[in-house]
Amino acid sequence: MFRSAATRHRQEQILASRAAGIRVLGDGKEGQDTVLINAVNDYLDDTRLTKKPKTYAAYKTARDYFLESCSKRRFLIEVDRRDVLQYSAFLRDEKNQLRAACTTRFENVMSFLKAAGIRGLVNKNDWPRFVEEEPEIYEQNELDKFLATCSADECVLRILSDDRDA
Repeated sequence: MFRSAATRHRQEQILASRAAGIRVLGDGKEGQDTVLINAVNDYLDDTRLTKKPKTYAAYKTARDYFLESCSKRRFLIEVDRRDVLQYSAFLRDEKNQLRAACTTRFENVMSFLKAAGIRGLVNKNDWPRFVEEEPEIYEQNELDKFLATCSADECVLRILSDDRDA
């Protein structure tokens, strides 16, 4: 049945580990042998085929940062909630990403994990939050006062402003 004593021993170890409730890598179960970088690259290849170049570029950046922050993980099945939370912190603290970029890149990685069959790692409160603020709107009298104080070089702004109104 087994080709060698080593193969038999390995199978015994897999069965003993499963019986003890330990997740076993490399036992032939679907997805457990998937190397993380291969899974991410496959997803990125699919993205290249189905999305626009800018979307692909955004996903590629998210992938690069995720792999950099998750460098200790070899297999896809090893990715857990802490890795995803560390990725969010990595974007914010190490890469100095703006909140909007953190949110988008986090969503990209979560899309990858969902496509890979990994769901439920994070709660809704774990997701980075970004709320776009309304821009401040100036009244015409405030703009006139500002433009009146402009230097000769800054008068170009006044001309541009007048052109928009026309």
